[in-house]
Amino acid sequence: MSRMTRGVLALILALLVAAPAMAAEFVRLSNGEWPPMMSHAAPDGGSVTKLVTDAFAAVGVTALYDFLPWPRAYEAARFGKNAGSVGWQRRDDRQQWFYYSDSPVMIGKETLFYRADHPIDWTTVEDLYGKRLAGGLGYYYGAEMDEAERANRLTLERHVSETGMIKMLLAGRVDAIILNEDVGRYLLQTQFSAAQRAAILVHPKPVHEGRWYLILSKAVPGNDALMERFNRGMAAVAAARHQE
Repeated sequence: MSRMTRGVLALILALLVAAPAMAAEFVRLSNGEWPPMMSHAAPDGGSVTKLVTDAFAAVGVTALYDFLPWPRAYEAARFGKNAGSVGWQRRDDRQQWFYYSDSPVMIGKETLFYRADHPIDWTTVEDLYGKRLAGGLGYYYGAEMDEAERANRLTLERHVSETGMIKMLLAGRVDAIILNEDVGRYLLQTQFSAAQRAAILVHPKPVHEGRWYLILSKAVPGNDALMERFNRGMAAVAAARHQE
């Protein structure tokens, strides 16, 4: 075998060995509009989207996103059209469909927004019986609220649009709305006038303190291993941020 032939064979062997490491890996996730944490218009897709992107990147995976209405985002992940979805709370009825990340990608609180000229105070869920409330479609507000809603003791209209719910509140069509506090304040600041913002108050008592997780569909082969990698990526990102 000539020296040139041996060199060509060595080069081919090196390329074959390197190919798996060089091959790009991608995961496509469904996402939704929940600014400033998730939004197609926000830098890096919002703070939570960036966290998910960084965690996957730490283990060599590029995350891509389809921004959809939240009900469609959930169904796309559930049936495997997307590998998973960015931020969802743990619920018993979801465990059969999804793997959940070990750590939450977001922690926040849901609270009541109400009109200054129609104040609402509450200590227990019973204090809200008889009130006209609105909340997000598919959102979970804790066991007590969930039980009261299912038993029809609590009037809670479900809507897709948080902005639409704020408009309903300003128009007096509901007594209060339940929003993630950060999302609600962001929408008021960016989409409503100073007079409208002054007309709405935020109750200091949280309705529910929630944790949102990355979910990966059990309908997609290999997602159990992918979730293990994501968990390692999250740990690496957390360690890096701790050192900053």
